[in-house]
Amino acid sequence: MRLGWTKNKNSTTYRAVKTVRVDGKNKTLPIKTFGSDKFICATYNVTDAKTWAKEQVRLMNEAEKEDTAVFHIELCAGTDLIMGDQRRFNGGYLFLQDVYYELGLHKICRAISGRHSFEYDLNNILSRLIYTRILFPSSKKSSFEESKRFLEQPSFELHDIYRALSVIAEESDYIQSRLFKNSASIQKRRTQVIYYDCTNFYFEIDAAEGDKQFGKSKENRPLPIVGMGLFMDMDGIPISFSIYPGNRNEQQTMIPLEKKMLAQFDMSKFIVCTDAGLSSATNRVFNSYEGEDGLRGYITTQPIKTLKAFLQDWCLADDGWILDGDNSGKTYKISELDNEKDRNKIFYKTRWIKEEGLAHTDHGDRKEIIEQKLIVSYSIKYRNYQRHVREGQIERAKKLVENGYTSSGKKKQNDPKRFIKTDHATKDGETADVTSSYIDQSIIDNEEKYDAFYAV
Repeated sequence: MRLGWTKNKNSTTYRAVKTVRVDGKNKTLPIKTFGSDKFICATYNVTDAKTWAKEQVRLMNEAEKEDTAVFHIELCAGTDLIMGDQRRFNGGYLFLQDVYYELGLHKICRAISGRHSFEYDLNNILSRLIYTRILFPSSKKSSFEESKRFLEQPSFELHDIYRALSVIAEESDYIQSRLFKNSASIQKRRTQVIYYDCTNFYFEIDAAEGDKQFGKSKENRPLPIVGMGLFMDMDGIPISFSIYPGNRNEQQTMIPLEKKMLAQFDMSKFIVCTDAGLSSATNRVFNSYEGEDGLRGYITTQPIKTLKAFLQDWCLADDGWILDGDNSGKTYKISELDNEKDRNKIFYKTRWIKEEGLAHTDHGDRKEIIEQKLIVSYSIKYRNYQRHVREGQIERAKKLVENGYTSSGKKKQNDPKRFIKTDHATKDGETADVTSSYIDQSIIDNEEKYDAFYAV
């Protein structure tokens, strides 16, 4: 490579170029553009842009020589193999290594190491933990043993991994923010619409400690859990996450993580999408914002059952429906739809509603009225699917009744036992000696009212 440049009236632009042979002719290819002399002097705080650019080309040539260095290996067929000597190595991680360094994780580790007084190589530890987590998900001890099979042997011991974990956790916010900015330089991050959801992980321990607290486990295990909230962009690539105690309401986790992204990720304009479990009025108030420093909106699912009575009546009303994609202004009645002809069509209607929420400010909390657009859709195909699923649940509920099951306790949304009702008293209110369980048709009828409807 050599230094090349182009001049105009106001400045000179420098770049690294290389001459290659193409179809019997020499062709000059630009390898890297350094910028104009004014840009170089201002950005890198130098007075001689040409000298600086020459030095960069020299460094690039040296790096290229190292990458293309030739070495020789001597083999002797008469040499005996040593018992227990490692002869096989895993080179598959090298593909991941390229991505790791392209994302600048080694620079992130270097910056963290400068703020702490430890002697182990954080970059070596973090990279191996990531490679093994992708290739061979297992414990930290197993990850350490697996990394010994790599071409490049680990420069740390097992105890160094456990010590590094606390540093990684402490620097989690810094790692996430830098990783987001580094990834944006490689691929455009589409953050106009972002998605948030929560999950939890259980620990096989008897007592709660730290963030490991007893809460509602997604696996229904009576064990301490921790929760995790995650934001993703429009391509499903993670943006940021947070870990919170297992006994905390997940609705309270979204705003703190959003504030962190606003402060550290240079994100100011986006629409947040969540499910109904995270759509508290407080979260909606926070994301109803339009100002000079940003713009936020939200889209969230809305259970029709939880709406006020007059809104439920409007959602379930027979008339006033619009066919999706039809701009003629024609409206339809649900009772006049054809189950076969209109099976794959989606109908909808919209209206504006007002809701009171709590806004958290630096001067305290205050109540605030937000205006939001309610959209409800109707689909025959979705109705048929819901009823097909329920029929299977009803059949399982009937078998439970036949086997002597008696209803007790609160049931989950998709639990077949929710259809079972048990009478423990006579009609006169006297205590019954024999209980009677049966399928409660009123529960089925009530659920069927909402089968074809979906609100956001």
